[in-house]
Amino acid sequence: MRKIFFLFPFYISMLGQETLKDTIQPKRQNLEEVIISATRNVRQFSSIPLPAILIGEEEIKNSGATKLIEILVEQAGIISVPDFTVGGEEGIQIQGISSDYITILIDGVPLIGRNSGNFDLSRIAVNNIKQIEVVKGPSSSLFGSDALGGIINIVTNETLPNKLSGEISHQQGSFGLADSNLSFAKKNKKFGYSVFLNRYSTNGYDLSSELPGKTVDPYINLTFQPKFLYDFSEEIKFTQSFRYFYQNQNIYNGDSEEKDFYSHSLINHKVSENWKIKYELYTTQYNSFQELNFSDNPNASQKTTFDQKLFKPEIRINYNPIAEKNLMIGFGGNLESLDRNLFKEKVKFNSNYGFIQYDFYPSKKLNTIVGVRYDQHSEYASQLSPKVSFKYFIKDNFSIKGSVGSGFKAPDFRQLYLDYTNSTVGYTVLGKTVEKQGVDLLNQNNQLLNLYIPINELGGVLNAESSTGYNFAVSYKKNSFFTEINLFRNDIKNLIDTRILARKINGQNVFGYQNLNSIFTQGIEINSNYKGFDKVTFSFAYQLLYSYDKDKLSLISKGEVYSRDPETLSSFLIGKQDYFGLPNRSRHSSSIKISYNSSDDKTKINLRVNYRSKYAMYDTNGNDLIDNFDSSFVNGYSLVNTSFTQNLSTKLSLQLGSRNIFNYKNPTNIPSLSGRQLYINLNYNY
Repeated sequence: MRKIFFLFPFYISMLGQETLKDTIQPKRQNLEEVIISATRNVRQFSSIPLPAILIGEEEIKNSGATKLIEILVEQAGIISVPDFTVGGEEGIQIQGISSDYITILIDGVPLIGRNSGNFDLSRIAVNNIKQIEVVKGPSSSLFGSDALGGIINIVTNETLPNKLSGEISHQQGSFGLADSNLSFAKKNKKFGYSVFLNRYSTNGYDLSSELPGKTVDPYINLTFQPKFLYDFSEEIKFTQSFRYFYQNQNIYNGDSEEKDFYSHSLINHKVSENWKIKYELYTTQYNSFQELNFSDNPNASQKTTFDQKLFKPEIRINYNPIAEKNLMIGFGGNLESLDRNLFKEKVKFNSNYGFIQYDFYPSKKLNTIVGVRYDQHSEYASQLSPKVSFKYFIKDNFSIKGSVGSGFKAPDFRQLYLDYTNSTVGYTVLGKTVEKQGVDLLNQNNQLLNLYIPINELGGVLNAESSTGYNFAVSYKKNSFFTEINLFRNDIKNLIDTRILARKINGQNVFGYQNLNSIFTQGIEINSNYKGFDKVTFSFAYQLLYSYDKDKLSLISKGEVYSRDPETLSSFLIGKQDYFGLPNRSRHSSSIKISYNSSDDKTKINLRVNYRSKYAMYDTNGNDLIDNFDSSFVNGYSLVNTSFTQNLSTKLSLQLGSRNIFNYKNPTNIPSLSGRQLYINLNYNY
């Protein structure tokens, strides 16, 4: 059976030699704005039936952004969330779903290295990015686990000129920011190459002078990203990409290092006009090391290591009998391992998967995409992830689209294998597969005071978290005006949460993991843009978000949830109108962008305003939910960014800009906001 599985693509190749005649002539399309990740095929962005954002190269350069997080947070419905476990790092939310559930890709392959669930987007430089694709809602039907909330695909530059050409740029800014970039590329008849180098450094910043160390310590990182292409023939083309990232940070009383490497091999085989096959081999490794020295004991130190590897082969087969139909079949595997000093031993995951997607036009005005993916995993139950989407053109300038899909997130290594005891405080955290052995060992060593979970109920299976996402949008375009209104809802169940297993004799708890509650997020997204005057463009985006825990709503309906008046300390029943929602979710968020390009295209002015309404961090009155009477609310705020770009010649340009020009700070709740940043950027093309 296994031999048949791997011979299948070659059997398809032989069948494909019999070219089928098109019954419908292909339509002429404007491919100036295309998106790849939504369907894993090149599609005209305006035609896709999925909720998505496309950020082009020009917008990235005009923004003055140096890191991916800086450009993403200027998009509606994408919110940055500080990671309090790592100073200065940020995760993101999409439609109210946190970073843990969003897959980050470069040229369609996933990046790894999530120390605490969040992926540090500051690891990704933007100077060689062609476009950024954001697909909202469950995308597991194509990308598997961790795509429960959506995907972000970074598409790097692939333009290879016949003559050697490239770009040199340098940005200098506040807090000792220095960002240098060098890129060059060339292609001969069959062989081509491109190289990108980035060096980024900062002195960090300090928002709390009374505390030791800095809020964000100084660091330097380097990115080296070469790509090689070779055309064996018109039918067979080979691409080999590498990426190497290194960061060193001088943290208070210690040192920290991160390394990230990947190799991505891709063969595009055009078997015939109707059949195409892609053979892909991807391998990546991420490791980090941190050492803390203790001032009261120079001979003592605390070391933390994290070494993750992923090996991922995949084959995708595309069949296009006519221009309006595309059938894609894919299959592959994931071999993943993690060696971490918080685990007793190196752990491994293995999984196999297959997916199929059919993209077709039942009528001239209706595009439909149906797809499903099956994942078989070594550590949890098999997952089936279907998805259906459509787009219908009522008129040429008026359309509706909708999608329904399911997604899942597998339990991570930490939730399954962690065996950690905090040496300072004394609490213990145990992963699901080791909690029975861990509790037994603590009990044998007479370290337990009370056991809250019976010993026969420890261990067992931790199910994958799953979701169903719904999106429905209406789009209208007339002349220079465009607007789209999208209604969305995401229902997520089997959320993995912590539970207390036992109490230790030192008064601290033993924690484990369990599948517990169900939540939902729902709301409205509005995206509009208008090219008003000759060279002025206005853009407006808005998101209304509601996010609740279903179990908490049920308890409120039963009259079982109380709150406490902070002044009188008297308790009272709360109603649904008093339940604010999930932590770190704002009810309202919006962005306004105004850009000006002079008639000769030499002068560009850019103004961006991003607003986020109030949100709460955690429960403060003991009822295990966030209500309007809690005291952990963070007031709403706006961030204003500007840039001015002047082309000094056909090859040289100068950019001046500011981030957070009005110097908004909130050291306690938003440590990732350093305050006002001013910068100057010089760019030379050759």
